[in-house]
Amino acid sequence: MYSATDQMTWSSPDSRRQATLDGFFFTSDNQAASLTDPSVFLSPDPRLDHRLVVVTLADRAIGPMPALETLWKPC
Repeated sequence: MYSATDQMTWSSPDSRRQATLDGFFFTSDNQAASLTDPSVFLSPDPRLDHRLVVVTLADRAIGPMPALETLWKPC
């Protein structure tokens, strides 16, 4: 599944170009989305060209993290 805001999340330094570049891909075991309500906020840091994106995670749909060993990169 994919979730993104309908507002722009990036703008060029001169604000002539804008785009929605930030979104979220996720899986869900049921039809209800576990990641909803993406919202966009201006960054308090004027040096950043991306806006802040905040989403709601449904507690009932969040599963346990995999074992740490499965997340290690093979050498």
